[in-house]
Amino acid sequence: MTRLNTEDQEELALDIAEAVTRVVNERGVAAGLQSLTWTMSSVDETEFEGSHPLGPEHADAAAVCGAWAYFLGLGSAFGANEGFQTWSGQLGDLRLILFAITDANRYAGAYPDVSA
Repeated sequence: MTRLNTEDQEELALDIAEAVTRVVNERGVAAGLQSLTWTMSSVDETEFEGSHPLGPEHADAAAVCGAWAYFLGLGSAFGANEGFQTWSGQLGDLRLILFAITDANRYAGAYPDVSA
């Protein structure tokens, strides 16, 4: 048996992220929610971050993410004083985070090196 090379590992990781995105969005759409954009990151643990498909700064991003947070049973939001809101929690063994920018100017002031 041969091991996966680096390119194959990256492709497999993308396939997993796309599969999770498809399944989660299918469930959300069936519940009447708008699809989200999901990204996967792994630092200490694997996380899936969801945001409005037109960007976290979209006018209804907080409302859309808030509805998803309710649907998924995610915990309370925080970051309002810095121009954003997040919701997080576990879905089985997966860590989910939803992110929305609620005040672009406040967010830019708090995080000048991060572009929205």
